Amino acid sequence: MSSSKRRSSRSLFGGSGDGDVGGGGDEEGGVGVGGFDGVVAEGVMLMSQKQPVLGGNGGCLSAGFNGFGNFGYHGDDVSDDDADPERDSQVMMYNNDDDNNNTQASNKRRRKVQPAVMPASRQHARLIEMSIWDQSFNRNIHLPGICKLIVDTPEFQRLRDLKQLGGCHYMHPSATHTRFEHSLGVAYLSLRLARSLQHNDVDNLFDITDTEVLCVGIAGLIHDLGHGPFSHAFEQFMSERNLPFCHEDMSVKLFRRIIDTAHGVRDALATEGIGEEDLVLIEMMVKGLKPEAPMPTSTGRGEAKRFLCEIVANSRHGIDTDKLDYLLRDGRHVQGGQTLMVQSITKRCRIVRGPGAPKGPLKDVIQAQIAWDWDVQRDLFDVFALRTRMHRAFYMNRTKRLSEQLIRDILVLADEHVLTRGEDGVGLGISLSTTDLVAYSNLTDSVLQRVASVPSANAHPNVAKAQALLERLHRREFYRNVNTLVPAFPYPDAVKRLNQAKVRDAIVKLGGGMFQASDIWVDVVRITMGGKRDPETGEYDNPLRYVLFTGSGQSPAQYIDPVRYAPSSTPISSEEIAVRVYCRVSDDDVVFAAMCDATSRWWKQLTASTPSGGGGSHKTMAVAETPPVKRLPSAPAC
Repeated sequence: MSSSKRRSSRSLFGGSGDGDVGGGGDEEGGVGVGGFDGVVAEGVMLMSQKQPVLGGNGGCLSAGFNGFGNFGYHGDDVSDDDADPERDSQVMMYNNDDDNNNTQASNKRRRKVQPAVMPASRQHARLIEMSIWDQSFNRNIHLPGICKLIVDTPEFQRLRDLKQLGGCHYMHPSATHTRFEHSLGVAYLSLRLARSLQHNDVDNLFDITDTEVLCVGIAGLIHDLGHGPFSHAFEQFMSERNLPFCHEDMSVKLFRRIIDTAHGVRDALATEGIGEEDLVLIEMMVKGLKPEAPMPTSTGRGEAKRFLCEIVANSRHGIDTDKLDYLLRDGRHVQGGQTLMVQSITKRCRIVRGPGAPKGPLKDVIQAQIAWDWDVQRDLFDVFALRTRMHRAFYMNRTKRLSEQLIRDILVLADEHVLTRGEDGVGLGISLSTTDLVAYSNLTDSVLQRVASVPSANAHPNVAKAQALLERLHRREFYRNVNTLVPAFPYPDAVKRLNQAKVRDAIVKLGGGMFQASDIWVDVVRITMGGKRDPETGEYDNPLRYVLFTGSGQSPAQYIDPVRYAPSSTPISSEEIAVRVYCRVSDDDVVFAAMCDATSRWWKQLTASTPSGGGGSHKTMAVAETPPVKRLPSAPAC
């Protein structure tokens, strides 16, 4: 007599109905038809062990509609003896020979077709899974039900009001996509990559569990919860105020708040088997784990699991799901589309044990990390090439940087006068809102509208100055360009070590008292491939050197020299430097002329001699000045 299994099929269309579906022998199954009452559809499938898991004589469940506009899924396979659920959309063909059914050879002959995402567990079968239309890529993405509970919280919905590219929309009107859609995209790619690693671990050497895959997806979902208004511009605002702030740390804090306050999230996590150690693991996935750092014991996992912390945020070489999504998504919105072979990158990879680095102290340290097929080399090179192009054309664009500097100056002036209600009901300034999770959860890009709406009567003088700068921003009357200084390659050591404060102070000193530090803004632009900076030489390394590649079979993973294997894709330098100097006092020609003269003399002094680290001549590239504008209040020094 054949044994039977139960197949619980769920539909996001919300119909409810039970039906028996024949599995083996001569049984012929019925079909459970969904209704419209908002209850998840369920059915029962009976099948013989002698039949494939999918492809028997059984029928399937039709789907109803639950009012959410979401698409349905097939459910999980669950046995009557409470065995572990098998994954949705996964075809597993077993050898039906009874003599070999439990042998290792039989297990190796099973074929798996990996799904795009991991389904919700059997125990949480009535948790509706997410189905969202991603307009940027014309696709429908699906996320586990636990993600829906996290998304439907005030802390996460706040991301709808945070622009992904900060002030870039002042240059490209279409650059208005948000951290909300980016976070959903990263969660989707993270699940795909984690599933690929699990699927490609044929011998189960690294024992990647479904719970760990789900943790990766959650980490991708929450990794940007902590971003402030206008994204990275807010971090620079906090840095210029000498206030400690890290958006990854804030993301972790907000995630903990969601667990503590959102209805059903803690119970759903427990149902999915996610405990405290798994939550710590998620936090490490968000922050990233440096190659030289040990795997924290608080995650309940050893060094063999460190690769889990290199999927969402990769501190080794920078190829992670966060970067893959934002490069493509940003390119779609500001340039009409970019091409990356994301499917190959997220699919043709596996976990290997290899040296921690091609050189240095980690060269002889064996670590578990992600390696890609040799054939994916060009696709990975394209990731860094696209990153460089995007930084040159958009992320470091002059208009974008100027608009964000105006925004930061507005925030400085309005910091103590635009208050946000905190947890105890007391109003907190913009920078102090980072110390209170309730206040920070209400801090979005709308802060500029709040500055504009402050009544002028009895307002602090700084508020009026901030409102004047805001009007200037809306009129696109940016700070006047003094000069853009572009050194010739190879760069002298003094050029490699430039920073904003040093350049500003040196120019002010040469100005002879004609202008103050608050009258000048210096933007030191560095466009790199995303590699690490050598503290001794000041140079940036090529991150491609830290990517492991592996061939077919048992061939060992190796590092490659990108200069030899991809010379056309490898620049002669991993860094481009430019120094932009701006005058905040736009209509004072005397101050502007003095600033131009001081800037020119400073640059001549800097490049007069060529230290051992550089060579060649150096030039100054003049940039067309912006037209004079009507006198407006100058911003404070930042």
